[in-house]
Amino acid sequence: MAVAVRSGEPRLTIKSASACRFALHGGGVIAVVVRRSERPGWSAEEISRMLSHPQRFREILGIGDRSFLFDMMENGAALCIFRGDCYVQVSAFHIAQPSTLSPALVAVARKVLRRF
Repeated sequence: MAVAVRSGEPRLTIKSASACRFALHGGGVIAVVVRRSERPGWSAEEISRMLSHPQRFREILGIGDRSFLFDMMENGAALCIFRGDCYVQVSAFHIAQPSTLSPALVAVARKVLRRF
């Protein structure tokens, strides 16, 4: 799926997190959040929470230490990635069905992860 993306707009920049969003020509949004865990155990708690809701979070192998695809039904999907002390979330809203978004979200996430 090739989609034209406009320039990113910073949405949040604080000590432990930053976020930006990219509007797509023709509608839809891609959002990227990068967060460093400030509290020991935070990642393990989040992973446990995701594992306890398999109807909404599907584990994806081969990216980061652990990653999960969050199905937001007709609204889109988010790829939630845990790598070391970092959490990266790449979300797509109002673009396509979650089942078809997974490869595109993984591709974007791999590009983000290469930066650190």
